[in-house]
Amino acid sequence: MGMWVFLITEIMFFGGMFTAYMVYRYMYYQAFVAGSEKMDFWWGTINTVVLICSSLTMALAVRSSQIGQRKALVVLLIITMLFGCVFMGIKAIEYTGHWKEHQFTSSPVPTSTSRDLTRNMWRSSFRCTGR
Repeated sequence: MGMWVFLITEIMFFGGMFTAYMVYRYMYYQAFVAGSEKMDFWWGTINTVVLICSSLTMALAVRSSQIGQRKALVVLLIITMLFGCVFMGIKAIEYTGHWKEHQFTSSPVPTSTSRDLTRNMWRSSFRCTGR
């Protein structure tokens, strides 16, 4: 029963998040185009591979725990933590570049459009996360 509740809450969360994404992408298409031009394809690709590999090593660690292979468990957990550090390092590189280019959620010169877009973005974030 607990797993079904978990799955239903995940569907509700991600369904709402993807719906909001589609609505905002439709409403502010040019902003999405401009934003995607600033993204680095290769850092994103490498980070995706790192996340998939860390998920694999964590799943293998859980399995090692279940069958009592303590040494393999420790090694796999350390590898998973290293993947986490690599992920954070790549994010630091990406965000540093965005910071240097002054690419924030609002423009340096506030306009009514940028204020509305920023306000709506934060409202959506708070609605999705409940914070």
